[in-house]
Amino acid sequence: MQQMIEKTVLTKGFVLSHTYFTVRKPQHFFRIYRGFGISKAILADLYKRDVKDIVFEYHGIQNVTQYRINLTDFLLHGTDYNDETSAEDDEQIVCPITAMKLVRP
Repeated sequence: MQQMIEKTVLTKGFVLSHTYFTVRKPQHFFRIYRGFGISKAILADLYKRDVKDIVFEYHGIQNVTQYRINLTDFLLHGTDYNDETSAEDDEQIVCPITAMKLVRP
C-alpha cells in the first residue's frame, strides 16, 4: 500500500511532509535585513498546518542555493516588516540568512 504525502498549494510555495518549500529570486532578497520574508498570514497558516521547517530555494543570478530553518527559529530571529509604499497590505517577517542552515550551496 502506497503512503500518500500531504501536498498543499499555497500562494508562494507548498507544504510537503511538514516542510514549507518556497522559491525566491534576487528581487525577493531584503538587502537591509540580509534575508527573506514571509507574509504573516502565510506564517499563521503554516503554524495551523503544523509545519516544522521552511526551505527557501534561492535562484540567484548564477546559481541555486537552498536555506532551511525551523519555523520557530524563523519567528525568533525574524524582524517585522511592512512596506508602507506598497498598495498591498502585506505585513511580513523577514529573517536573515545567517540564522538559516545552508543546505545546498
